[in-house]
Amino acid sequence: MRRLLVLLPCLFALLATTFTPAGRYCPLCATPVTVQLLQGADGAGGQDRDLLRRASGAQPFMEVATTCPRCGFSGWPEDFPEQKPRRPRRGEDVFDAPLRQAFAIGTAVRLPDSLQDLPRPPGTPWANLPAFARLDLVAQTVRLRGGEPQRVADLWLQASWAVRMGWHPVHLDLPDPGPAQQAWLLSRLEEYTAQGQSLAIHNVADLEVLAAVRLLVGTGDAGPELHCLAVATGAALLREHGEHPALRSALPLIEPCVAPEAWAPLRAAVEDSITLEQGYERLARDGFAAVLAAGTLSGEDAALTTYLVGELSRRLGETEAATAYFDAASTLPEPEGLEVWIREQRCRANEPDPLLGLLRCCARSPAGP
Repeated sequence: MRRLLVLLPCLFALLATTFTPAGRYCPLCATPVTVQLLQGADGAGGQDRDLLRRASGAQPFMEVATTCPRCGFSGWPEDFPEQKPRRPRRGEDVFDAPLRQAFAIGTAVRLPDSLQDLPRPPGTPWANLPAFARLDLVAQTVRLRGGEPQRVADLWLQASWAVRMGWHPVHLDLPDPGPAQQAWLLSRLEEYTAQGQSLAIHNVADLEVLAAVRLLVGTGDAGPELHCLAVATGAALLREHGEHPALRSALPLIEPCVAPEAWAPLRAAVEDSITLEQGYERLARDGFAAVLAAGTLSGEDAALTTYLVGELSRRLGETEAATAYFDAASTLPEPEGLEVWIREQRCRANEPDPLLGLLRCCARSPAGP
């Protein structure tokens, strides 16, 4: 069974996220570039606790980040002009000469370490990059152009989300489930979702995380075959939502379901994926923390950013720092819905069992701040 989440769209209404391709030009080297223009999106997938608002289907932030395949200049569709730019005259260039030259010789931005071995064909060395790499390059480009530190930190955060949404190694070599197994899994998911809704949990992302924990810890009496189907789905859902501490604590539950010779490669793939996402989370956390230290934020913006630094610290396994930021956020004017999240995430950060903490520390769940 290669794709563990194939049944989940049955649970929630899917509204299309649509894009229109458009021809543009790189503002630096005039190479033709195809950008994706967002036409419509939804938030039907709920919101993760690190503020990722999830669309059903394609995620807009992953699709619209664009990289010039020739020079590596990266940005959003509006950064790429519709008309082919002429060579600027001296003194009128919107990019300074050293920056333009750095892009021209390929030294301005750097391919992420995880993709250093990616073949880079002559003429288009920056083509066909995954979404997280394009967002990484957008962050580097914005920083090179003197962009605001908060904007750069937000782009690192989006890169971490792109790893989560498109880099999933948590699958098991199980036979494809038959109709009876599919029906059993779907009934469990429907049962756990209904239980969550009865507790006033309405955020779809929270419902999926709680269902993941129930599948991992509550199906041991279902028989080995069904139990392995359940833990595989539960683990994939935890990875899907970036719950790193809980996923790591759940790995021993998965090991008996994997052939001995396949376990080490699978565990390594999971760890590599988590490490990649956490690398961007750390860049984002440190960037937002620096913005807070500079004292440029106030009111609800300061509260939300302080909470976010705490939540990223929690996902990085840094309990003391997470608790301190959650405590600080609770003293600031909070957007509606944030008070509950601060309390619950602080509880989860300090729960000895991070897997069960996802259940024990969730009393109710607003849609999110």
